[in-house]
Amino acid sequence: MSTIEIELIPEFKGERVMLLAMDRDGLVAVRTALTEAQYGLASIAASGTVEMEFRSEPDQAAIDLDAMPAIWRLSPKKIDEIVEKLDAMEVFPGPCHHYVDIATPAKTLVLAKDEYLST
Repeated sequence: MSTIEIELIPEFKGERVMLLAMDRDGLVAVRTALTEAQYGLASIAASGTVEMEFRSEPDQAAIDLDAMPAIWRLSPKKIDEIVEKLDAMEVFPGPCHHYVDIATPAKTLVLAKDEYLST
């Protein structure tokens, strides 16, 4: 079973960030959903009750956690950037993270593999 946690963190190394923390299986699930979103719409369930829907929309880099499911509106270029970073994280043997610039609800999305998980 994969672990995927998403949370808006008000104070993370001095700034407000959106944190997407995953184990390896969760990372694969997110990458797969993002790849599918390039061709339309894709969704996955995160740990707990949060579901996420990924949408490819021009000139977007926004995550709406208040919607049910949480809606990710990302440009094709932003999806490619995130998928590229997830690919690099998957092959890295230990815990790791990457930062991605987004517009809302914070300026930074932190992608974390085997770090910052609550479980």
